[in-house]
This record gives sequence, structure tokens and C-alpha cells, in this order.
Amino acid sequence: MCVSFVKQLGVRWFVTSLTLICVVAVAMGTASAEDAALDTKSRTAGETLPPDAEALARNVARQTYLVLDTLERRHIAAPQREELLKIIVPGLFLLSDTSVTDEIAQSLAKCETADAFAELLLKRWQPMRRTPLEIERMSATIVASLESQLGHLRLMKVKEYAVEEQFRANRYVGLGVRLGTTQMIHRGTNAASYPMFSQVLPGGAAERGGVPNEAVILEVDGKSTRDVEVKTLLDWLRGPAGSEVILRITAMEIASREKLPDRDVTLTRGVIRFDSVFGMDRTPVSRGNLRFDLSEPIGCLVVQGITGSTLQELRDAEVRLRAGGIRVLVLDFQAGAQSDDFHQARLIADGLLDGGTLWHRHERDAETRAETADRECLFRGMPLVVVVGQYTGNAHAAIAAALQDAGRAVIVGQSPPFDGTVATGVPLSDEQHVLWMNTARLTRSRADRTWPLKPDHPAGPPVAMTPAEQVRLSAKPRTVMVQAAQAAQQFVRRNGTVVARDDSASALFPQNLTENENRLRLQQSAREPVFRQRQLFPASSRLPESLLPEVRRVARELLKTLPP
Repeated sequence: MCVSFVKQLGVRWFVTSLTLICVVAVAMGTASAEDAALDTKSRTAGETLPPDAEALARNVARQTYLVLDTLERRHIAAPQREELLKIIVPGLFLLSDTSVTDEIAQSLAKCETADAFAELLLKRWQPMRRTPLEIERMSATIVASLESQLGHLRLMKVKEYAVEEQFRANRYVGLGVRLGTTQMIHRGTNAASYPMFSQVLPGGAAERGGVPNEAVILEVDGKSTRDVEVKTLLDWLRGPAGSEVILRITAMEIASREKLPDRDVTLTRGVIRFDSVFGMDRTPVSRGNLRFDLSEPIGCLVVQGITGSTLQELRDAEVRLRAGGIRVLVLDFQAGAQSDDFHQARLIADGLLDGGTLWHRHERDAETRAETADRECLFRGMPLVVVVGQYTGNAHAAIAAALQDAGRAVIVGQSPPFDGTVATGVPLSDEQHVLWMNTARLTRSRADRTWPLKPDHPAGPPVAMTPAEQVRLSAKPRTVMVQAAQAAQQFVRRNGTVVARDDSASALFPQNLTENENRLRLQQSAREPVFRQRQLFPASSRLPESLLPEVRRVARELLKTLPP
């Protein structure tokens, strides 16, 4: 059986998995019931921790104190510190005895400084009995246990948070590429993992530098990328706008599939902007088809993301819509599953409304405030139909609710999962980490309405793939990728649909591609590590087939209410 397992998944994967299994087994074996005892003599004579591991354990303990302190001060619904400690202590000490858990939590809750907390925690936790790997993972274990109770909790470094903020503002600084990995033998060495540019984005530094798709990165500023972790590689590739990076790359000639010689390219990092509003054919509003139906004055905009440029993209779309004689507008809010920027959501809702209250915002230990709109009112005079569903993002759902409460839009589809909680990033006092957590709660401007948002016209659900077609992809083995591409192609042929990809920059295959072009795109997607089919849309529309009749009916009814 083991031989068959190795043949299927590869010797390399098997060895790695065996190593991980051994690490887990060692970790489980070293954690005994003695660790739960409140024995201050746990540091026996001569039993010390290596200096590096000691420092690592203390840093993690201090970080835990800062996380608890931040939660207690800013989380919208976090309990007192002792209750928070009761959440993390059982997993940390492998306890099942409630009385012991309560005693440890009470003693730790009395600590008034991070150093005192760290000292007491290390005495109780006995880090000398853990491996460095287990100590390093302690922080993630603590955050995960808190997240299971509090929701929307994520600890990240300041540098990582800064990158996320760049994406939210649509001012990401980089090379304009998507990364993947490939196994390759280079210059006679053993096979190793190298990063590759799975896609070179239009308008980015990589495209301007002539870097092809699927180029393999051999070196970054003279440092080898052989078997380098993705996190380390990202640190090498990122930098301020205007700075340069020298890459040594190799690639295959597309036509002949012959390997090209290694070469060095110098790229200048710059701001990469992504479109967030699209037309019916999934192209940007500047050149896309904005009509819902060619025979009627009904327009459609697909609001894929909520970023710093979304409001301006809507303004640009309004010019084209009015020039085209559009009188009713459909806004598709279904594909924004990752939208969580409520600052931009407020600006967009403000831009779409003609005054009034958007919602009420509640924060811990602060007065409730009403957030209001001015008088801009984009698409003034055009009735709006907003389409929502189970994958509608939180920020999208908040905008849709504000439009519904103001009587500005008719909502069609399924209720989004948004429950009114707002997550934001709060810096820890160590100035090295940011804690992403629920810091506010929104209530509707109409007191008789609550969350989740309820559509005025329920419709759906969306078309689903068969179990055989719902193939989950990994980076390997290759046969799985081929099967996924074939399954997607079969669905396209049978249902006349295109596939929505879970991708931040491109979510749909344009419906005007030829069969060969669609096949090539499907195959390219199949090579990516993540390829999840969320919803499937008719080739003539961005909207699910089950929603089309209701959306068309509602839009036509609104059209009838307008003067000739």
C-alpha cells in the first residue's frame, strides 16, 4: 500500500509528508499531563533553554499579551481578559480540567505588563519541553483558538498589512506578475523547486521588461531562488516604487517549446492598478459592453471589487451609459467575496445616494454615529437593480443595504452572509504587528430592518457544477490539472457557460473568445495552485442563468415607470 502511495504522489512529497508526520508525533509525544500542573519548579536544576529558543518563546509570550490587550480595548464584542485566557489556555496546556484552566487564566490575567505575563507564562508552559518549531507556532495556535470564538481574527506583520492596504487603495507597488512554482533541473543539478511568473499582467514592469508568461526565476539580485520559501521570495521582490530589482530568468520558446538561454532583466517597481468595475463581457468599463440587453435601454455593471478606484470607475461608466441612452442600470454585486474595505464602501454608497443616512456605526467605548451621504447621486434618474448572492462581499452587502433603505435600488438574488460586523486592522504596541479583528458593528438606517440583507425579489440559486466537475486542484500532480481543465470544458460544452474563477484580478473568461482561446485559458487556469469554481454564468451574460428572468423582469418594470 505504501509503495502504491509513493508512486501516486511522488517520492519527494512522501518524504516531506513523513517528515511532517514525525514532527507532529514528536510534538504530541512531548506534551504530557505534567505540563498542565502549576509547578513553579518546572525549571529543574541544569535544565535551560537555548538562548535563541528562549528569546523566541519570550517574544511569542509578549506578543500574546499585546494581542489580548488589543482585543480587550478595541474588539467590538470581546470578553474580559480572564475569559479570553480561558479560550487559549486549554489548547496551550493541553488541558481538559476546567478548574485547572480557570486557575491558570486567573493568575495570568493579573499580570500588568508584557514582561510579567511572559515570565509567568513561560514558567507554566515549560517551553524547554517543546521544539523550536512548536514554540514558533504557538502564536498561530493562540490566534486560531481566539478566532474560533471571536471571528475575523488575523495577526500579520506590518509589512504584510501595508501590502494589503496598497491593494485596497488600488496602489499596489510591484512588478505586475502572479507567482507560481515549478520543478526543474537546472544546469545538471538535482530537480528543485523554482518560482515562476504564472502570469505577467498588462501594463506592469515585467511586461515592459519583456518577461514572458511562465518565465522561471533563477536569481533575485544575485540570490538563488532554488527551494526558497514563497514568503522569502516576496520579501526579495517587493520594494518601494521606483526601486530596481535584477532578475535572472529562463523560459521556453512558446512555438517550439525549446528552452531559451538564461538572461538577466532589470525591472523598476511601480504602481499596479487593477480594474474593479466591468461590463457584461467582463472587460473594463472603458471599452466593455455595458448593455444588459441590446434591444432595451438597460445597462449592467459588474462591480468585482471595492478599492480606492471603484468610485471613479463608476463615474467614468456613467458617462458612457448616458451617452448610450441607458435608462435602467443593473449593478452585479455577486463576485466581491473578499471585499472588506468599509471606508471605500462608505464613499461609494455616498456617491450613489442623494443625501440621507447610510447606516449607524457602533464601536467599543464610543458613541454611535450616523454616517451620511452628500448630494452627488451617480446615475441620477436611473432606477437601480442590485443583484446579490451568497458570495457577495461584506462591503458590497453594506452598500446594497444602504441603497435599499434609501429606496434607491431594488435588490434581487439571495441574502449575502454579512452580519453587520466590520473588521479593521489595529496596530499592536510593539509596532511590528497588526491585528485584523471586528472593531465595529453597523445597524441599518431603517430601524425595522436587520442583517442579513433580504432581497426585495428572492431569486436563484445559481447553477452548480456536478460533483465530478468540482475538481480541486493542487500544483501537482499534472494529471489532476488536466482532469480539471477537461471537466470545465465539458461543463462549457454542455451548458453554454463560462467559468468564474476565484481570482483577484480576472474573474471571468470573456464570452467573445473562440473555442480554442477558451480552452487555452482553461488549461492555463488548471496549472494554477488554486482554481475554485464558485458560480457559472451563461455565455450571453455575467449573471447566473437562474437569475436572468427575474432581473430582466424587474428592470423592465422599472423601465415602465419612467416617462417616455
